Amino acid sequence: MSNEGSQGAPNTTTITGSTINAPVTTGSGNTVSMQNGGAQPAPTVTPDELAALRAALTALKAQVEAQVVAAQRPVALDHVKELTETLTSPQPDVSTVGYIKKWFAKNAPGLAGAVTSVIVHPVVGKVVAAAGDALVAKFKDLVEE
Repeated sequence: MSNEGSQGAPNTTTITGSTINAPVTTGSGNTVSMQNGGAQPAPTVTPDELAALRAALTALKAQVEAQVVAAQRPVALDHVKELTETLTSPQPDVSTVGYIKKWFAKNAPGLAGAVTSVIVHPVVGKVVAAAGDALVAKFKDLVEE
């Protein structure tokens, strides 16, 4: 970087290099003001996206009705209902989702993949992202289990 000029005269500044990662000020009597871009707006879920998520949950319910043994079907259907309520709410409950995922893995392992595919549905990602970074981190941990 070179700075040419004398006091009271205009400055000419030349900066060379591949990357500048900080503000640069030259001359005298300068005031530096920085403004960050601010937080990104939370993603919004459109009615069509919410309908797609509801359709995936309805498909999961149909699979439960067709594949879960009669003795466990009522509990499995209750879990699908709970999953529907929490995943379509503005603040999904991670502990409920985790419990349901584990229940299916233990009691209806043939549907564990179907449950997981609903949990990782792209619209669920948007719902979780809209709820905030803390929930995103919890969901990430849940999905990686």
